[in-house]
Amino acid sequence: MSASRRRGWTLGIVSVALFMGVLDNLVVSVALPTANAVLSSVRPQQAGQASGANNAIREIGGVLGVAVLASIFTGAGSYASPQAFVDGLIPALWVGVSVLAAGALVVLAFPFRTRSVAELPTRHLAGEPA
Repeated sequence: MSASRRRGWTLGIVSVALFMGVLDNLVVSVALPTANAVLSSVRPQQAGQASGANNAIREIGGVLGVAVLASIFTGAGSYASPQAFVDGLIPALWVGVSVLAAGALVVLAFPFRTRSVAELPTRHLAGEPA
C-alpha cells in the first residue's frame, strides 16, 4: 500500500472516530439532564422506580431507533456501492431528524416544573432533633 493511500485510510479512520466521539458526547449531554429532570420530579422514595422507568424507556427508544433506521436504510439503499450507501443513509437520517424534532416539540408543548430546594423534604441525621 502506498504512503498516500495509507494516509487516506488513516485520515478516514481518525475522522470517523472523532465524529463518533462528538456524537457520543451529544447523546450523553441529552441523556444526563433528562435523567436529572425525571429524578427531580418524584419523591425521594420513588427515585429507584423513576430511574428504572427512565432507563427502560431510554433502552427501548435506542432499540427501536436502530431497528427502524436500519429498516429504512435497507429499504432505500445497501452496502453494495458508495452511492447505494448514500441512497439509504439520506432517508434514514431524515426520519431520525424528524423523530427528534417531534420529540422536541412535545417537550416544549408540555409544562415542566421541578421542585425547588426549599420544597424538598429535609433529611436529618440520626441523633439530631427533627
